[in-house]
Amino acid sequence: MHNSKSVRKKNLQFMMENVTYADDVNMTAVTFLSTDYVLHRAIQPVFLVGRYVYLVWFSVGFVGNIASAVIWNASHMYDVCSSAHYLVTISICDFLCQFLYFFYYLKQFWNVENLSNPDLCLVWSILYMIPLYISELLLLGLTIEKLISLRNPFRSGWFSRHQRAPKEIVWIVVSVTVLSLPNAYIAKIDNRGYCVDIRTDEGMQFPIWNWVVDIFIYTVIPISVIIINVLIIREAKHSIIGVIPKHRLTTHASINVTKTLRQSTIVILRLSFFRVITLLPETLVHYMFFLKPFDPHLLPEVKTLDEALGSVPWRRYIHLSAVKYVVEMVSNSRHAVGILIFVLTCRHFKRELNAWISYFNRIMYACVYSLYVSLKDKIAPTPEENNAYKF
Repeated sequence: MHNSKSVRKKNLQFMMENVTYADDVNMTAVTFLSTDYVLHRAIQPVFLVGRYVYLVWFSVGFVGNIASAVIWNASHMYDVCSSAHYLVTISICDFLCQFLYFFYYLKQFWNVENLSNPDLCLVWSILYMIPLYISELLLLGLTIEKLISLRNPFRSGWFSRHQRAPKEIVWIVVSVTVLSLPNAYIAKIDNRGYCVDIRTDEGMQFPIWNWVVDIFIYTVIPISVIIINVLIIREAKHSIIGVIPKHRLTTHASINVTKTLRQSTIVILRLSFFRVITLLPETLVHYMFFLKPFDPHLLPEVKTLDEALGSVPWRRYIHLSAVKYVVEMVSNSRHAVGILIFVLTCRHFKRELNAWISYFNRIMYACVYSLYVSLKDKIAPTPEENNAYKF
């Protein structure tokens, strides 16, 4: 009986921010509804769709990112793509982002309390920011590396594989770790039970630190990547034409260089454009919540759902929140479908993936066959039993 009361109280606290109890059983006055309660009722289909869309991203991403990291880390793949170091690290970061976001997903879509402890919230916030920031900075480094390798095609291996790329990756990891440490102060549990990075201490609704870091990571870097990609496309059109006369390559050699260059360039362009296109809308919607018409802190208090739906500020907030959740669902795919871009773009990656699939199929077949033989031997009658059946 005591446990059932606790469950009812927990559900009511999720739905309503302020609820006064006369005793352990009877509830008295309800002052106002929480934003979570209103959103989960007003845009319920969005949450239902989101539950299963994210499960698809998790299923594809967990397997795909591990497979991508293993394949790109093969020694011969570094000869195919000079940016393999970046692709390996991006795949690992995407896996970590999805793994850590899974805890937030459980709270947001299933109301599973898993980050309600303040200490756990601080640790989770730091750990989540590190791979998230690293993946965006690596994207910038990846495009810069490709632009340099196009302008110096016969020195790209020295630039990216043996010297610069590993050092840049280490520098990015160290820098991002330092940038993420302030989240130990910024992160907190809000009144909805979410682990967020918005402090309201001393009247500051959004700290300057968060503004600077977010604008740099989610605005400056994506725009820079687009500009660099335009330069890559321009440079790629003329790189082979300028290289062949200079080094007096044979016809056969020039064809091989052209194929390798085009393939690695297309991998980078498709991956970076896809990630930027899915990231920028999410950033724009995120910033809109800090505009006065959509600021959740300025919403009037309501006691019923009909009252919220009849309020103009609430309707604006509900509509923008629906757009936010849809955009986030699409944006989260950038951490999951990288393997599909690699398969569709790079024939070497596709060939390696098919080899791994064939290898696992052979292992599975051998395991199933051995199990079948073992069961058959146990079930099959002995010679003595066969003789007994004859008589």
